[in-house]
Amino acid sequence: MRTHLAGALLSVLALTLTATGCTGTAGASGTGTGSAGAVDDRVEPLTGVAAPRLPLTVDSADGRKVTVTGA
Repeated sequence: MRTHLAGALLSVLALTLTATGCTGTAGASGTGTGSAGAVDDRVEPLTGVAAPRLPLTVDSADGRKVTVTGA
């Protein structure tokens, strides 16, 4: 019984430490918001219409040159 309780307490402690480590750095006031100096991370639409410029020669994953002639 004691080993199960000790294991459960260690699991809760590990989960608590992991969860509180994900909030980022606390601000100077100690509020813990983690937004000081954060960069906006949003998706913005592209301007214009995308059109492929073919043919195009690129390096493949194995290092060979591959020419793409059609999309």
